[in-house]
Order: sequence, then structure tokens, then C-alpha cells
Amino acid sequence: MGEAKNGHFSPSNSGHIRLPLTLGLINGAWVARAMDATETKKIILDVDSSESPVHGNQEGSAYNGHFLSRCYHPLFVFNQAGDC
Repeated sequence: MGEAKNGHFSPSNSGHIRLPLTLGLINGAWVARAMDATETKKIILDVDSSESPVHGNQEGSAYNGHFLSRCYHPLFVFNQAGDC
């Protein structure tokens, strides 16, 4: 799939193809484990974003044409209990 060089993982071409599948399997296993740990079998997720204006050129910020400003634009996910 890939190899470690100088302490860093360097995926091969075949690794790029398998990576989404591998991440999907990890995610599926995590969800299955969480579902086994609760009686709740249905979850409602509310995905929302927020504008957090910045002044200057802070790392990770970007221009947002909707808000006409440079800002962070994080996404938040809340469940039906209001947990973020």
C-alpha cells in the first residue's frame, strides 16, 4: 500500500485507490461500535456553518464571497440532543 520514509508515510499509487475504501471501513466500524453502545438506533444530525472574521492574513483563513470578508468558516455538527 505504501512505505515509510524518514518517519513519514508515502502512499504508492495503489494506496491512493485503497485509501477511501480503508477510511470507509474504519468509519463503518466506528459507527457500528457506537451504535452497539447505545439504545438509540436513529440519529438526526444538523450541519451548520459559522463565519468567524479575521483581521489580516491569518493561516487557514480564506476570502468568503458570501460574507465579503476574509474569515474562518468552520462547520459544526449537532445531534438531536444538542451535542456538538
